[in-house]
Amino acid sequence: AGSLATISAAGPAQACTIYYPQDLEDLRSADVVVLGRITNYEIVARRDPRPEDRTHFWGSGHARFDLVVDEVLAGRAGTRLSVAWINSTFAMPRAMSSGQYLIALVDPGFRPVPLRGPGNIILSAPEKGLLIPLQAHCSEAFMFESMSEEALAVRRILDQGRSREASPGRDSR
Repeated sequence: AGSLATISAAGPAQACTIYYPQDLEDLRSADVVVLGRITNYEIVARRDPRPEDRTHFWGSGHARFDLVVDEVLAGRAGTRLSVAWINSTFAMPRAMSSGQYLIALVDPGFRPVPLRGPGNIILSAPEKGLLIPLQAHCSEAFMFESMSEEALAVRRILDQGRSREASPGRDSR
């Protein structure tokens, strides 16, 4: 089973000459942020992968998976979400670990998302009606193992946002 650490170790694909570090503030652009478990993970290939690499998929295509939602941290979500992950920046892992992840998702057909890096784009979903992980081009996806430092930082940012929204004296007109 692969892990997100394996994804990071893969390094940028040749399409990116400059790697852009994630800016956790970008997660405010997510439509939904959840804690959940990835199930039914599969690579949907458009062509065969390189035969020398059995842990990552470098070909054209995307991953598809279901996300069993344990907790909604921001936005609205049901108990199960269907997700397509293009991951144009890095190779797709052949498998995902069965642990819990914190994942920020966007509806690619809803609105443009202001992210940093070249192009500032969110790719369209490869399958109609599926959410995609929040990911700026030449950066990593907002998908973290639930107890990682990044996931804890995301929780702090979301908690700060909720505190500001609930603070007295805010003009609610």
